[in-house]
Amino acid sequence: MADLFIVRTPMQIISAIEAMHYFHSSNNTLVIIYNKKKNNFKQIQKIIDIFHLATLFKNIIEVKSAQSSKFFLTLKLIRKFKKHSYNKLFIGLYDSMGKLFLANLSYQQAYLIDDGTATIVAHRHIVRTMHSQTVGSKELRALFFGLHTQHRTPLHFFTLFHLTPYSDETIITHRFEYLKQCFTQQYRHSTTIYLLGQNLTDVAIVSAEKYLCYIQQILKHYPDRNIVYIPHRLETLHPELYALQHSKFTVMHNTMPIELYFLTNRIYPNHIISFFTSALYTLNILFDEATIESFSIASEDIEHHHDSVTQCQKFLEETSVIQSPLQCYNDYKML
Repeated sequence: MADLFIVRTPMQIISAIEAMHYFHSSNNTLVIIYNKKKNNFKQIQKIIDIFHLATLFKNIIEVKSAQSSKFFLTLKLIRKFKKHSYNKLFIGLYDSMGKLFLANLSYQQAYLIDDGTATIVAHRHIVRTMHSQTVGSKELRALFFGLHTQHRTPLHFFTLFHLTPYSDETIITHRFEYLKQCFTQQYRHSTTIYLLGQNLTDVAIVSAEKYLCYIQQILKHYPDRNIVYIPHRLETLHPELYALQHSKFTVMHNTMPIELYFLTNRIYPNHIISFFTSALYTLNILFDEATIESFSIASEDIEHHHDSVTQCQKFLEETSVIQSPLQCYNDYKML
């Protein structure tokens, strides 16, 4: 019986490849659902080329989500894939689309694969709502079109993160075993500090002005070091950030996931910094001798998604990632 992988981001594809090799699965179908972001498309195309995905999966189906609304796209895909039964279903996000796949497709087991810190947030959400019977407008629309809204079998996890299982849930933890096997060549150590950007302003976690303030604090923290800023693939780059560039601080555009950037270019980063991106955790696994540093955002500066940000920052505090606090925006501006 075949396995079905439904992914939407570069990290989900890397997780799918890792899961496929862990379970020794074959006769697989990979469904890639693209969003409207050009950088997301470019990074996925890079992964397709690097790993020769056409040789790993029997079928690869690429879907442009811009063709219809998210709900009707999901409805179309469910009608297509519910004609078959699968051994395992792997999905990348536990959102409205992911829940409908889980509730309406036929499979023996289902696994959520990693999409960064969204995995941590999703796991906590499942624990909180596992006994909830609330029906909202999205559920009512799904019911109107003859869809189920609740999945009846446990959702398991195939993840890098150490999560505490609930009820009948199974959590399989991996450490990028297959990815490491693919890149065993010699690396050159880099003394540059790599500052990983995040799309915090795009999802309204903080304002652009505050984000720029945090970058300025980090630059002052390392005044004599060469720092390269690598933007997140979904990040809007503000002109003020470019204005900060000087001989020791540059902005570098990257067309692949940061993990693959270092691996394919044979760079061993000695020092990586950011805020609460999951890349700090994944890079800590791949480059265990590197200094990995998380600059924590002050609670009073978080404007939206406070609970999710707190979860992610708390998770990093429980790892070997170095914690470095930032001054809150108002205190810094008063200096």
